[in-house]
Amino acid sequence: MNPLLVKTNRPFDTPPFSQIKNEHFLPAIQALTEQTRLEIDEITRRDGIATFANTIEALEKSGKAL
Repeated sequence: MNPLLVKTNRPFDTPPFSQIKNEHFLPAIQALTEQTRLEIDEITRRDGIATFANTIEALEKSGKAL
């Protein structure tokens, strides 16, 4: 289990810092980068007219986990 990828109920969704090891960083960054790419792909595949809300605001919200 990678503590950087686990959703917690801690204040501000912080990870359990005492459990983090150096080897957790690269897999977490890779997984969250892929998640962000999927979020952006979803935005670009939407049908209809691009608006500020469905494009710019959506892009701003993408990658939040990363």
